[in-house]
Amino acid sequence: MTIKHYEVQTNTVADGWTNTWHENDEPLTFATELSARIALGEFFDELPDDMAMNYVRADYRVHPVLFEQTITLCKGGTGEREVSADAIEIADLWHVAERLDREGMHGMAEDVRTVWHLAHDLRRHIQEG
Repeated sequence: MTIKHYEVQTNTVADGWTNTWHENDEPLTFATELSARIALGEFFDELPDDMAMNYVRADYRVHPVLFEQTITLCKGGTGEREVSADAIEIADLWHVAERLDREGMHGMAEDVRTVWHLAHDLRRHIQEG
């Protein structure tokens, strides 16, 4: 799954538009365009007067960036692996529940349906970030 974030980019002589904002040695990104714009506005608002003339607003922009979200499956187990969030498959437990119902095991069938719903809810939560 691809997730959109936003970053503040600076137009540099050497590299063109690039994200020069970092936090803990990692490029700083924002979950929404609005939060990135607010951060950029605060940056300019907080510049000391004697430094403000060295910064040109046109050299900064908010730009979307895309990240591929990966999930670790079977963490710590022998089958541990990284997969794209889009690649998470959920076994069709619904048919198992129907079979249990036909065999009179209604309580077990309901438990399997609950697991099926939880798995789908969890996958949707992961994909929505």
